Amino acid sequence: MKSIDSAMIAVALVAAAVGGFGVSTGQAAPLASATVTEIKNEVLYKPAEGTERGAKVSDVVQGADVLRTGERSLAEIEFSDKTITRLGSKSVFTFSAGTREFHPGLGTTLIYMPKGLGGGRIVTSAITAAIQGTTVIVEETETPPATPQAAPRILSKVIFLEGNGTVTMTEKRGKCPIDSAPIGAGQMIAQYTDDRCLNPVMDIDLQVLVKRSAIITGFASPLASMPAIEAAVTQQRNEIQSGKLGEGGGNVYSPNPSTGSQGITDPPTANPSTAQGNLTPVGGGFFISPRPVPGSQPIEGGGGYVVHP
Repeated sequence: MKSIDSAMIAVALVAAAVGGFGVSTGQAAPLASATVTEIKNEVLYKPAEGTERGAKVSDVVQGADVLRTGERSLAEIEFSDKTITRLGSKSVFTFSAGTREFHPGLGTTLIYMPKGLGGGRIVTSAITAAIQGTTVIVEETETPPATPQAAPRILSKVIFLEGNGTVTMTEKRGKCPIDSAPIGAGQMIAQYTDDRCLNPVMDIDLQVLVKRSAIITGFASPLASMPAIEAAVTQQRNEIQSGKLGEGGGNVYSPNPSTGSQGITDPPTANPSTAQGNLTPVGGGFFISPRPVPGSQPIEGGGGYVVHP
């Protein structure tokens, strides 16, 4: 039986399938403001024109305002259409007023958008996710630069707890075999801002994530989407038991600071059926290799080689 952890199961990114997951926001009411509904420990609020101060329940956050949390702190805001945003420890959040576009900053953010609202977009440094009727966790992490003289790298992670959507690169950097991918409950994509092509969507252990995440369970009121999240957990466990997904630790994402294990541990991705080297699946039968292999073509702009074994 394949393990989710060792196999790094990638979703099939067939172009015909990708087209069916787009989210239209044209008919949706724009987001204007949100109200702070819960805070824990250190939460700061900075209006667009004003001095930063401690946030209070009932504060109104508008598009140009910034909300940020301190160490081991949490915050929740609610929009008029019942869309919920939660901030984890040491996180920053803002959004584009008059649109349905969220801009999570460094740290961990949860966004729940009820069904039937017309959808929205989550824009991170590396990934843009089109969403509609779903619950998503976003993490932005600053990592050391590739070389001493370079700027720090930003790693964006988008995790779907329930529902589905589409992910694309926020900034296209070259010609790649796959430009967008469908993503669903229990799946994640991790992308650096300087990656040349869209990385594969992977399965994670959703049950472990839900149990470990204060951003899901650490608030006085449960998310309205918890029944859908629990149903997604049950479906994934059933798939593991039936052999569709492998038993094992899975790619376990844990934003719990007390364990010192924030983030996801990704083992090397390889195609065990080939001896051509370390090949990363990107869908549609294509793989990316860090070095040239038989039949491969260089990616436009650099960043590796694409091959269809």
